[in-house]
Amino acid sequence: MPSVIDNLIKSEKAKVKVLETNANWFGLTYSEDKPIAQKRISDLVAKGIYPKRLQNY
Repeated sequence: MPSVIDNLIKSEKAKVKVLETNANWFGLTYSEDKPIAQKRISDLVAKGIYPKRLQNY
């Protein structure tokens, strides 16, 4: 993903805005990480920090 974004920036097809945050980052590297990430997202949604749906189709 970083190389795709880098290419878009260099070809002037995209601009990227970096947002600062004090939040802790987490992600999925292995399939074993999925339950942990799901729980963290659910907790953020419950606290109103993260939206329940990112987009409505």
